[in-house]
Amino acid sequence: MWRVLVNSHAGSNGHKTAERTRLAFEVNMLPADIRTPESVEDMRAAVRQATEDGCEYLAVVGGDGTLNLVVDELVTIGSEPGPVLALIPSGSGSDFNRMFALSKSIEGAVAHLEVGIVFSFVARGGSFGVDLFGGVLFWS
Repeated sequence: MWRVLVNSHAGSNGHKTAERTRLAFEVNMLPADIRTPESVEDMRAAVRQATEDGCEYLAVVGGDGTLNLVVDELVTIGSEPGPVLALIPSGSGSDFNRMFALSKSIEGAVAHLEVGIVFSFVARGGSFGVDLFGGVLFWS
């Protein structure tokens, strides 16, 4: 099951983000525990809780800032191995997604959580991979 952390403040239609995410997981028949942390500290706490709960799959819905915050918290925690991390874009910039030509929509990214080719690279001590056909960043 995916633990999904939604930044409802990311992007121009943030107030619709959680519902769009829920529907995307439902349509793709992917089980998900969707949570919506309300602040930066709540998001950090949700990441810590996910690792404490032993989550294998963690999806983050947001933009570059959300991704940076979550990866920073995972590195700070130092959980080995960490969860598989999927970035589902909803930010206004999403430079990271553009850099890898990943999906620009919540629906497109969720549809590819179980398919695609993963490209791996190492950065800051973590092994990263990018689903080149889907729009999802995997970190483990």
